[in-house]
Amino acid sequence: MLFHLNRILIFIIAAFALSNAKAYILESAAFGAKAQIMMAGGNVSACGVVLFGHENNNNKDFVNIFNGSVIFSKTGTGLVKYRVSRVDQKKLNSANFSLKDLAPVRVKNLWIKSKNSTATRPISSVAESDNEGYFLYSSKNTDDVLLSILLGEEIQIGIDFFGNEIGKILYGIADISEGDRNQVLQCMKELFKL
Repeated sequence: MLFHLNRILIFIIAAFALSNAKAYILESAAFGAKAQIMMAGGNVSACGVVLFGHENNNNKDFVNIFNGSVIFSKTGTGLVKYRVSRVDQKKLNSANFSLKDLAPVRVKNLWIKSKNSTATRPISSVAESDNEGYFLYSSKNTDDVLLSILLGEEIQIGIDFFGNEIGKILYGIADISEGDRNQVLQCMKELFKL
């Protein structure tokens, strides 16, 4: 009898844990990063990267594109800014591709995660950016993501689309030039007076 009660209890705990979990499909992605520095009163106030990428799935008619930034400030909080779009696979690979070909996609939630860290998540509400189609939120853990990008480690971007129970995770290593890497490192030295 006790054995059966333990099995039932384990089943109930597992069912509860799974009911709070979100399913994601993983897709490899090609990411790029460029240095981004914020200034206030002539001094560095935050360091980060503009991050962009697209999924590497050649077996579909359209491709999901991520464009945004990850910023870290001296206060320990950071900023995640993002926009997700879709583009026809043929247009993306053509010489005539332009940013006008991107169709914005409604996103319920977006997070960025580095190896061995917790994903970013809004400290407060998500806000619309001054840049049309972009959203932003304050978050912890942006320093972990930024460090992983600078070290050439894999990152993940999780996307929860409206109207879809299954999300998507884009994963890959962000290509950042040595010059941009050095600019971000110099920014961090100035930010923390190292």
